[in-house]
Amino acid sequence: MVKGEQIHQLPNESDYMNTNMFPDFGNVRDNESAFLIALHEINHGDKAWGHEVLLRLRDHIGRTKETKSVQWILPKVLTALEEFDSRILVTSTL
Repeated sequence: MVKGEQIHQLPNESDYMNTNMFPDFGNVRDNESAFLIALHEINHGDKAWGHEVLLRLRDHIGRTKETKSVQWILPKVLTALEEFDSRILVTSTL
């Protein structure tokens, strides 16, 4: 290695997941936006990424217990996760 040369390393998975690649979670509006982005990706783009957003959103709402999100967003998230999982099961059994 030449003096001053930098070694470039690829990030490991934990670094990748901790980057700012996921929508911000927070209040009910932030959480609703994250939910809609996740659904759009599941239906029109990266299904795995959208599913991961839903999982993280579910965990975030459960952790923060933000009242409006628990009331209005969490039921939608749980329904979407159930539908996603049932689609995966149907696809894998065909």
